[in-house]
Amino acid sequence: MNASYYPWLEPYWNKLHEYKRQNAFPNALLIVGKQGFGYEALVQLFANSVCCTNTNSDELACGECDACQMFNSGSYPDFKYIKPEEGESTIKILPVRQLIKSLSLSRQYDKQRIIMISPVDEMLYQASNSLLKTLEEPNEGTTLILIAHDLAKVPATIRSRCQLISSYSSSSVSMLSWLEEQGCQQSQAYLNLANGSPLNAEQLWLSNAVDSRNEVFEMFLGVVNQKIDPLAFSERCFKLKEYPLSIWISSWLADAIVLSSTKSTESLTNTDLTSNLKILINTLHLRKLFALFDEILEISKFEAGQVNQQLLLDKFAINCFAKD
Repeated sequence: MNASYYPWLEPYWNKLHEYKRQNAFPNALLIVGKQGFGYEALVQLFANSVCCTNTNSDELACGECDACQMFNSGSYPDFKYIKPEEGESTIKILPVRQLIKSLSLSRQYDKQRIIMISPVDEMLYQASNSLLKTLEEPNEGTTLILIAHDLAKVPATIRSRCQLISSYSSSSVSMLSWLEEQGCQQSQAYLNLANGSPLNAEQLWLSNAVDSRNEVFEMFLGVVNQKIDPLAFSERCFKLKEYPLSIWISSWLADAIVLSSTKSTESLTNTDLTSNLKILINTLHLRKLFALFDEILEISKFEAGQVNQQLLLDKFAINCFAKD
């Protein structure tokens, strides 16, 4: 775990420690933010500082005391992290039931017990109902910190029983600086590729995703200009499904739509592709750009489901190939 919190999360850190400084821990907190920003690591860092017996001047855990050593080894009894099982995307009812059972026992230390649940917006209905019972009858000395990436998917009954930590606008400057400190030479390009998510940007950088993005974009132009078989394009996209290709393609189309109405490039996501985006505009009518943009957005909605992605990509590629 990081020795400090990510710089773009400083407002969240300050808010959490305001509760600690005032010794006024709420029964339940709800943090809402995009994936890939490090909220889970932030909460773990905070929980570690709560249990630490010798925090430093920045209120960070010392890492040396007995409590810190137990925490870092995963054996500190008054901190639990409820998340989807390996290979799963949702939180099922069993770990929530086990949590409820453990909360009936007394704390082992005279410190606030912290329970982190993430992502709470991906809990099965039965698990949400079980969690609701715990929120309705809170345990003294225990704070549940829930993390959600989509507030609209969190049941209203759960939202109403939590103190919401307001979303703070995160500075892209701090994200870019952090990426550069990791060694990323194309920080802006990778942050754009990750839709503004710095931790996802780091992973994309480590896998040289810009090269894959450029390859797919060249193939996309080839399909639009009827020089590449559309099915070869969709097959290549399917093989690169570890990348957020639908987001990338939608950003190209969105940028092309913007460029068709203005010469300014300031609001573009893919500024490094500007010259090729102009080729795209000269090839496709604005109506076709909007139609393809709507289609790729629909495809992105089904990426986590059981719909045959290959067939959807085939249809999209064929529509890109076809002339009006």
